[in-house]
Amino acid sequence: MLFFYRDSDTEKIIDSFLSVNMTFKGHFFSEFTESMVKMGSIGVKIGVEGEIRRQCNTTN
Repeated sequence: MLFFYRDSDTEKIIDSFLSVNMTFKGHFFSEFTESMVKMGSIGVKIGVEGEIRRQCNTTN
């Protein structure tokens, strides 16, 4: 697998999940799947309630 890292901290975390041991790979994909399910349950605001951010770290 090929992963692109943004920094050394991220690299350490991902490498710990994707170590040679298959248990860690299974753990990574289990955690990833759970995270995607949780993110999918986030309510999306649309219309006038929604907001498109021009900068993600600040409100418009």
